[in-house]
Amino acid sequence: IYPSKLYRLENSTPLNIVSGSNTNTGQFVFDPNLIQYASLSYDNVGNLIEQRKISDMASSYVWDHARTLPTAEVVNAEVAMVAYSSFESDDLGSFSEIPNLSASRVAGGFTGGYAYNLNGGNFIKKLNLPAGRTYVISYWSKNGQAYVSIGPGMAAVRTDLNGRVHDGWTYYEHLATDPGFVWVSGSATIDELRVYPADASMNTLTYTSYDGAIKSKVDPANSKAIFEYDVFNRLLNIRDDDKNIIKNFAYQYGSANTITAPVQTLYYSAPAQGVYYRQGCPSPSIAQATTYNVPYGKHAAIDQPTANALANTDVMQNGQSYANLNGSCLYGNTLLNLTYYKTNCSYVQGPSSCPSGIVYTVFAGKYVAPTQAEADQLALSEAQANGTNYANTTCTCTCDAPGKKFINGSCETGTLVYTGYEYIPNCRTGWNYRCYYYYTFSDGSISTTYSSCSRTPCVPQ
Repeated sequence: IYPSKLYRLENSTPLNIVSGSNTNTGQFVFDPNLIQYASLSYDNVGNLIEQRKISDMASSYVWDHARTLPTAEVVNAEVAMVAYSSFESDDLGSFSEIPNLSASRVAGGFTGGYAYNLNGGNFIKKLNLPAGRTYVISYWSKNGQAYVSIGPGMAAVRTDLNGRVHDGWTYYEHLATDPGFVWVSGSATIDELRVYPADASMNTLTYTSYDGAIKSKVDPANSKAIFEYDVFNRLLNIRDDDKNIIKNFAYQYGSANTITAPVQTLYYSAPAQGVYYRQGCPSPSIAQATTYNVPYGKHAAIDQPTANALANTDVMQNGQSYANLNGSCLYGNTLLNLTYYKTNCSYVQGPSSCPSGIVYTVFAGKYVAPTQAEADQLALSEAQANGTNYANTTCTCTCDAPGKKFINGSCETGTLVYTGYEYIPNCRTGWNYRCYYYYTFSDGSISTTYSSCSRTPCVPQ
């Protein structure tokens, strides 16, 4: 990253360059009237990748196509916090690693012309995500949910947003707080993969080629606009997610040429879909839901009801065979019970209230994976990451209370000693005094000083 800073001259005061320089050390000392108001960062080919005004949110940018075209703009995020790819070229889109990108790129993406096949052990990494933010990991999938790993566990799925379907693609979104890194794997074919802070907003673009003609645009709400061009590369149509034309452009030359819309004689089918489960999954794996989609306009007829009926018939005739071919069979983890012990009791607080430990449970089926071993490993990773903390927060220390101290193998109650009081009207309703006191113990030690409200003065001893 190559940073630069912008300054402005305050108070209309002339800038004194000579007095602002230290010729003995060779260092420039800023004139006090120079005030920084913005900073810009560039990559090693001169592309702007982050900009911000001082005390304002940052805007970051991702570049693709040999870093010649911007593909993502993220508002309220630093460049280290974002990554994006529609897999249109071999650029990583700020991801740390996308192995076999060229070989695993498949034609026919949700945006642009390509998607990425995770099958065969492929994965996508984003490392070194700065702490202190909750991140969104989102993507569109052709054949089911991907696995989004964050440290020892899986990123939570937003069930209120998942399941949106357009043109055979299903939207999935995961949330993770301070994940450190993100690892996307599985067997799905995915596109429009985004990583960014949850309180930021991302706009993305794909292009028809390196000439910069926009092919699609996706806004922060993940709504897509598709751009179509005529043979002269002039913008012809803008379509929505379901390929409905929302804007049409016509061109004429000369005042005598009048443009008239043709009478509609052909109707295109509305989107249709059905959910099916792969048949013949080996026990004890579980068939996952697979959505068969008929995109807008796949069938046409002389009226709208007939066109829609053709799409529905397509679903009924082909949905199950599509699921049998493309659906997945996943294994759920077995029940896991592991015992953990409280580790944060000091000697003076006494032993744990759970001397035999406490059981941390990962219920069967919480995690799913392509193999039983992988599913069980995910469950084990969760237990290893959370078990000790669960014991520390669930169990107590047996001698951890005011006036208590663990001495010579037993929990001793100290001797209360009042040190004074003060008059405070309504210290507590009807109680007008605050008393101060501490405890003494048989080993000669004393506790910290405590205070409490009282109905009467507390006489020092």
